[in-house]
Amino acid sequence: MSRIQVTLKTIEIPLKRVLLCYNAKVFDGDLEEGIDYNDSCGVASHVSSFRAVNNAFLEFFERQCFVHNWLTQSSGREIRQETITSELLKELIYKAKQFVDDVFFFDISLHNNLYVILTLGFGKQYMAIGLSSHWNLEEAMCKSLEEWFQFFGGKVSKYYLYEKNNIDYKMAHREYKSNSNYVHYDPCYYSNYFFSTFTPSKLKESFGYLFERSISIDYREQSNHRSVSFTNCIKEISEDLQLDILCVFIPCVLENVPAKIVKVLSENGYPHMLTQWLNPRDYVFSRVFNQKEFPNEGKPIPFP
Repeated sequence: MSRIQVTLKTIEIPLKRVLLCYNAKVFDGDLEEGIDYNDSCGVASHVSSFRAVNNAFLEFFERQCFVHNWLTQSSGREIRQETITSELLKELIYKAKQFVDDVFFFDISLHNNLYVILTLGFGKQYMAIGLSSHWNLEEAMCKSLEEWFQFFGGKVSKYYLYEKNNIDYKMAHREYKSNSNYVHYDPCYYSNYFFSTFTPSKLKESFGYLFERSISIDYREQSNHRSVSFTNCIKEISEDLQLDILCVFIPCVLENVPAKIVKVLSENGYPHMLTQWLNPRDYVFSRVFNQKEFPNEGKPIPFP
């Protein structure tokens, strides 16, 4: 297998790999339903060029790991909460348990240079999921919880629901239609599918493989201060995983807004999170990890 090199070479990327507007005249019917699809994975914006690139890469990598973990039902590394020393994390976990009964943290990263934390929470009425990647474990866990808490905007605590016997959370009661028209033209497809399909118990069952196969690790034994440079880390990840990493700069259409908009993608990595359309054997991870079994092939990933 040839080695992948990270360079500053400029290449052309098909517009359909970058834009989300499928009705845009620029495509002029050039999209093939069931094949061409794109989502916002790996997109970031910031006034700082470095932070835009860094944030875009982190989101790109977390989604690559999550999609692979789901398709293969791979094990992870569960963080033992009794070993957490960060006072900030302890406070956030305490607040999280005002809504759910149990919170779990799994590191599902495909490379040692990065942490990819999947946070799951389950209660009688509520459920939540968060995903984040970072070079630092504490940051990865905090940012995953930050996304996790978005489930509870405007929600009351579980204790209020218990006292009032008030089921404030609408449980799933129907399967979301998943034909190509919904996928292409519903801008909220992922969340609509998620909230109309999953209940707390069903979501936990879907990730049962993580609870069954993951090993437990000590938070205190993990490195929270990695000093390797950003460029060297990217090179190592690219070479070790044979992943050709591309960075696309998107012009800002707003005048006098100094934002840098970036999308990080890969020609041989997973192109999006619509897992029911992916043939996992077509992508580099199946070869790198000699993966032949994909238990969740054809199944939508449970993530809003």
